[in-house]
Amino acid sequence: MLKRYRLSVLSVFLIAAAAAAGQKADLEVILREKYADAPTLQGVTLVFVLDIRNTTGAVERLSRYDYRLVVGQSEYLKLETTLDAPIAVPAKGEISIALPVKFTYAYLYAAVAEAAGKDRLACNLVGGMVFQDERKREKRIPMAFSGDFPVFKGFDAGSIGFEARALTMGGADITYNAVLRNPNGFELRPRKLTYKVFVADKLIAEGTLTGLPPIPERGETGFSVPLLLDFWEIGKDVFQALENPPAPVRLEGELEAEWDWGSVRLPFAQSDKTPVVKK
Repeated sequence: MLKRYRLSVLSVFLIAAAAAAGQKADLEVILREKYADAPTLQGVTLVFVLDIRNTTGAVERLSRYDYRLVVGQSEYLKLETTLDAPIAVPAKGEISIALPVKFTYAYLYAAVAEAAGKDRLACNLVGGMVFQDERKREKRIPMAFSGDFPVFKGFDAGSIGFEARALTMGGADITYNAVLRNPNGFELRPRKLTYKVFVADKLIAEGTLTGLPPIPERGETGFSVPLLLDFWEIGKDVFQALENPPAPVRLEGELEAEWDWGSVRLPFAQSDKTPVVKK
């Protein structure tokens, strides 16, 4: 479905304009940016953000649109949509809309033979937008955009273990070590990591980290959190778990990262039995 979109980044990639007799078109549909949204193991949405410019002295209303989406050499989707409420483009004005295209991996693999085993796939969207003026006269503006999208294979984080410099019934001077795992065929560039660490179902640490290095494709990046624990406050269950490893640890949180399709938020939650090394 089409929806209104607030402008963010000034990056224009391609102009698909209708032209007649060598004159500038009254209406232009311009690709401002594209990004991948809401990745899961089941699919991802590629969003085309479009500027629609009206150079006429009258209001034009977007009433319907159609497009074919080709992935590789195969047609993935063909769509014709009539809007319940036409979108007005003011006279000598401009609006922005978002055109989201959802890729479901199960259907993609069935429809596009060359999709199997790929980390990303190129696509082409070709179609048109139909506008009506105040007299209900119609004009169709062609559009043609190219892009690519990720085949998302998930994201994981887990506990490696603890290094204890001091561990007594009263407290501990200890470092928690963890890892972020990227099984995808493309790099993830962390902006911010929020995390919570639980031992024996008790929260022992939470916080935010920045400045983490990129996580390479099919690779991992570790991080460490130094801790001073007070078992009188946290609870003796935590001491018992650390004193008798492997300790039951749960790591949960969210990674905010940049990737080749804009930015992405990747939640995680993982329970592990982890070693405790006393130093």
